[in-house]
Formats: sequence, structure tokens, C-alpha cells
Amino acid sequence: MTPSDCRDILRDISAEAGWQVLHGLANACAAVQGQGGSWAAAASDHAAAAGRLRTCKERAAYAVLGGILEFHRQHPSATVPLPSSPPGKDACDFGIAAVNVVDRTEARPGDAVTIEVHDTYFDHGELRDNAAVLIDGEPLETGHVLVSGSGDRAVVCIAAPSLASGQYPKSVSLTVRYGDSATRANAFTLVAPDPEESPGPPASVCPEAPTGNGSASPAP
Repeated sequence: MTPSDCRDILRDISAEAGWQVLHGLANACAAVQGQGGSWAAAASDHAAAAGRLRTCKERAAYAVLGGILEFHRQHPSATVPLPSSPPGKDACDFGIAAVNVVDRTEARPGDAVTIEVHDTYFDHGELRDNAAVLIDGEPLETGHVLVSGSGDRAVVCIAAPSLASGQYPKSVSLTVRYGDSATRANAFTLVAPDPEESPGPPASVCPEAPTGNGSASPAP
């Protein structure tokens, strides 16, 4: 949502559950610029959304809505133009929350490794279909699968790769790339494969999430 779009968005958005923040922000955005909107609806939506925010975008929109309402309380007759956000400034700080080797403390080639990401600003299906996971800057040949997604957090799983150099053990960095890149240095340690075990393919260690895995909310 940009300040110049507030009136158009207000015509197309409802105040039903899950949309109160954007509905309230559109009302406040239009009202503070003298372009219509309803201060009463904005305040009502702000109150209704309290304690129900699931994503970083919702929290960012809620904070902006609260700021506009506070300005109106202090200057009830004032109208001001709202500036657009500076280029490149994001509401969400996409990053890696945790990396875990399943069932072990170190990873052998083929072992399952789960990666939890936070502050996602996109549908979690995009992680499955269009993201890339890199080890020490190199894309995985085996790819990754989406395990779960809720709110603005998701978990993807990879099968630990083999080292072309064969020099084990080695602490490796891990990067998740989707538009922006999130990197965790020394994410986990790769150790030599067990000669008595053959590493399993990714499908055997990484269950995929069911369809409809949850998604991030629309951008404010």
C-alpha cells in the first residue's frame, strides 16, 4: 500500500477478520490526507486487530496505523500528505532463525537438515517453488522441500550434500535465497559418510508440507 493508493484500496478491501489492519490503515491513510476515510473505522479496526497479528507485515502495518491515530489524537483537525517509503526499505527482515541436523549433532551426506526462516513476506509456496538453498555459496544439486509454514515463519528441509573435496569434517555456511538472501555462517558440520550406510535421497528424509501450507499476508 502506498499513500496515493489509499482511496482505491479502501474501495476494494473489507473489514472482515484477517483484514482489519489493512482496512484500518487505508481509512487512516485517506483521512489524514483529507481524502475521505473514516477515523472511527480506523480506530475500531486498530482495536480489533490487537493481539491477532501473525506476520511481520501485519505488525508493521499495525504500527503505522497506531502512529497515524496518535497523530490524529494530538492534531484532530490537521491533514498532511504521507510520503512513500524510501526505496529498498522493507517491513520484514527475512532471515534464518535456526538450522538443525535431524537425529544427529553433525551431518553425514544424505542426512536431513531443517532450516527455519523468519519474517517471510511472501507465500510460503514460493520457498518450495522458486527459492534456492546454497551450501558454502554453491546451489544444492538435490534441491530442498518445504516442510511447514505458518504466519511469517517456515521450515524447509535439505539432504546434507557430499563434499567434492572429500575433506571432512567441515563447518559449512548455509544460504536461503529468494530475492533477498539470508545466510548463516557455520550453520552445521559435515562429517564423513558412514561406510556401512548409504545416504538416503532427499525424499526419504524430508517430508513435504501439505498443500495450503499457509502464507504471508498481503503487503501493507
